[in-house]
Amino acid sequence: MAAVTLVAFDRKEVGKMPESDGLFEEVVAPPRSGESCVEWSPVSSSENANARWLAERVEYLRKLKAPSEPQRLLVLLAEKPDRSPADDRKLAVLVRAERADERLGKLRASAARVVSEEKAAARKARNHRLIQQGLLFDLVGLECRDPAELAGALAALAEVDDPARWAQWKVKGQALLARKAGLSEKG
Repeated sequence: MAAVTLVAFDRKEVGKMPESDGLFEEVVAPPRSGESCVEWSPVSSSENANARWLAERVEYLRKLKAPSEPQRLLVLLAEKPDRSPADDRKLAVLVRAERADERLGKLRASAARVVSEEKAAARKARNHRLIQQGLLFDLVGLECRDPAELAGALAALAEVDDPARWAQWKVKGQALLARKAGLSEKG
């Protein structure tokens, strides 16, 4: 068992402490202002981080409305003051499972974010295309026409299967777009 630092704030408590049985290496007096109350700690920073994570996770799990059975057991074992070595092994397994579940949740959130970004990009591209197509009606002066008339004209246009005619319309359209682009650069 590792030695730990005991912080005593009352001199009476110091007198009540057991003689050196190998568990306590040093007794620290109350800290003065600006001083740390612990001068030496055998706990490594990773053990400290694990203990902090466990405490935060237990607090989170307590707030859940319907924790899973392993989560309930993790809370019970983490709060048990006198755990046996078997309890410690069970707790270690449950902590590993809970950490894996937490990582899985983070990965799922990342995957959802990627999917959401892809959908947003596709929606943005579609909106851009629709705006450009709508601007074509303004460009050729059809913005004041009835939508039913425009839909009918476009439906009739879609039925044209003459490649020479489509090539002719493409040349005329490119000239119109070039003229419009030239006007907007000058203006």
